[in-house]
Amino acid sequence: LFGICRPTTCVWQAKRERVRLSLMAAVAHIAVRSVAVSSTRQEERQEDGARPGKRARQDAGHFTEHFADPEVDNLRIREVRAVMSPQLLMAELPMTREGKATVMRGRSDVQAILHGDDDRFVVIMGPCCVHDPSAALEYAQRLKAEACRLAGDLCLVMRMFFEPPRATDWKGLIFDPALDQSFMVNTGLRMSRKLLQEVNHLGIPCAVGFQDTATPQFLADLVAWGGIGAQSCESTLHRDMASGLSMPVGFASPSGDVAAAAVDACAAALQSRCFFGDTKQGTTAIVHSLGNPDAHILLPVGGTSPHCPERSVGDALARLEKSELPHGIIVDCTVSGPGSDYRQQSQAAAEICQQLAGGQRGITGVLLQSNLVGGCQQLPLPEGEPDFGHRSSALLCGVGTGGDVGEAVRRKLRYGVSVAEPCIDWTASIGILERLAEAVRRRRQLLRAAG
Repeated sequence: LFGICRPTTCVWQAKRERVRLSLMAAVAHIAVRSVAVSSTRQEERQEDGARPGKRARQDAGHFTEHFADPEVDNLRIREVRAVMSPQLLMAELPMTREGKATVMRGRSDVQAILHGDDDRFVVIMGPCCVHDPSAALEYAQRLKAEACRLAGDLCLVMRMFFEPPRATDWKGLIFDPALDQSFMVNTGLRMSRKLLQEVNHLGIPCAVGFQDTATPQFLADLVAWGGIGAQSCESTLHRDMASGLSMPVGFASPSGDVAAAAVDACAAALQSRCFFGDTKQGTTAIVHSLGNPDAHILLPVGGTSPHCPERSVGDALARLEKSELPHGIIVDCTVSGPGSDYRQQSQAAAEICQQLAGGQRGITGVLLQSNLVGGCQQLPLPEGEPDFGHRSSALLCGVGTGGDVGEAVRRKLRYGVSVAEPCIDWTASIGILERLAEAVRRRRQLLRAAG
């Protein structure tokens, strides 16, 4: 028996020895290769640092792109950092049961009002661009009380824009939550989603403007109304995106356009489309949308003028009818441009109230820039070189790696005052709500009397 097994044992030992030698050779090769790559990178950094006017390259560390030829690819990219996947963020900050009910109710209410199945009026109001979660949450708590009081006439949705609607020095809460050009994007995504989670849990539906086409996968399940700005209205990427979003979407028409571009955008978003998009796992995919039947016009008032003439409303409604699109439009009462006065939003709302009281059903809502305190303020200039991602501070003392980023800057600012564009204050906002509710009641009485 032993004589028969001995040859087999010898063969097995020989094979094991060959495997061991192969592994040792592979490890040695990897070690040599690592030393060579390390030396090459060190030489590149020294060479780059020696060039005048050129910053030394920063090692990306946890996220390095492979198969990119540095002589022809990414020549103007300083650094690529990893972003968390939407699925991870949603698992970390899930939707609550109350929040889900709020989102579904908000979407259903706005949809019914846009299509004329509900005679109430949509009011989307809140800060121009959220920069202080604490102040935004206080605003939401105040808005909750007004939503309950005026529920029979108005459908209140809180404006929760995390990207400035127009170009500013600050890129918004998602991209720069610390307010110092450090671009802690992952932290900004967490702060934005957490705030949406809390406001929906209170029972207030949320409206979000989508400028970057990558952000909806992180936030869209908590959004009852989406907005596409005038600068993106004619963008094919945004029309594609809107066709697949799960909520009503308003397209802002460029000034002086008489809603032509917005009507074209609504018609495009209504159709099934094929485009590149991102999955919840963060990978790029080919998306086939069903089309969005709730796309509508976001009609601006006359530039620096607060007027909302009946002729502009009539022209927009006529274009919608000709294109066989839903007739409901929402008017953006924001008054922007040189020499404009943000307080004239109240005047624009007053003209809308007159049209509502006269029986106008084509106007189904308004968009307001409102905050706890009126006006606007400037962010303090960052001190020294930008600390991208607060990585230098984190290496020294662990500061700036959590959700507390930006508090040092926020303490220098006036509480409840916008940092992007001027907003009307809370008292003026309540006055507008009262007048709109009264106008809706008068319209209801007039239409009932007419049979």
